[in-house]
Amino acid sequence: MSEKSKKKREQQVYTLLVQVGRKDGDGLPPDATGAAMLCYASGVDEAEAVRETVAILKQADLAVPCPTARKWAMTSARTNAS
Repeated sequence: MSEKSKKKREQQVYTLLVQVGRKDGDGLPPDATGAAMLCYASGVDEAEAVRETVAILKQADLAVPCPTARKWAMTSARTNAS
């Protein structure tokens, strides 16, 4: 693939509001039923930003929603990075 034929896809910054449930050993307070987190994630599109965020939350051993439930569990807004 030549340099001319490669399209550069610009990264965007997305603001994700993530809701997580409970999981043994998650480090949340004992009486908590879950948590909400505000995450900033970059990606060429919203789907990539969500995939990367879910992967990081899984590494942190948090109870993230299944991919089919992701639509209601995450809301996003593109952030203009200056």
